[in-house]
Amino acid sequence: MKKNKIKAYTILELLITMVVTSIIVSILYLLFLTLSQRYEAFNRNEFEVTTISLFKNTIKRDFYRSDFLLLNTKELKCIRNGEAVIYSFGEKFIKRKAKKNNIVDTFTIKVKQIDPVFINDNKLKLLKRIALKVDFLGREIGVHLSKDYASDILINQKFADGN
Repeated sequence: MKKNKIKAYTILELLITMVVTSIIVSILYLLFLTLSQRYEAFNRNEFEVTTISLFKNTIKRDFYRSDFLLLNTKELKCIRNGEAVIYSFGEKFIKRKAKKNNIVDTFTIKVKQIDPVFINDNKLKLLKRIALKVDFLGREIGVHLSKDYASDILINQKFADGN
């Protein structure tokens, strides 16, 4: 009598194949996990870079275009042609409000310190320079702005109350 041999895999061959496949899948999973974590970190950093860059460009534009600048405790007013753009400095954000068209922008930037320099005149309280220290990816960076005033603005401000 002839024995018919059936061609098939042995249990040992299947077991080895399953072990090799599971090792490959585990390696691919760890690789995918690492890449997705790096991608998320890159996106967070890119968002912070974009936010700080947009803030710096916006405040520079408002700062230099304004006729004069006023600063009180946590608010910077950039006044141009009677219209004000107000920057409010909160603990974890900076809010920009343009009174002309009621547009409000919010920058998620933490301001650590504000160092103003005013024009040396008892009557004028105009801001000449401002240095902001902001938190950027766990480090402090500085935003420095300086304003030169036209003489007619200074004269109008000094004698605004009729003196």
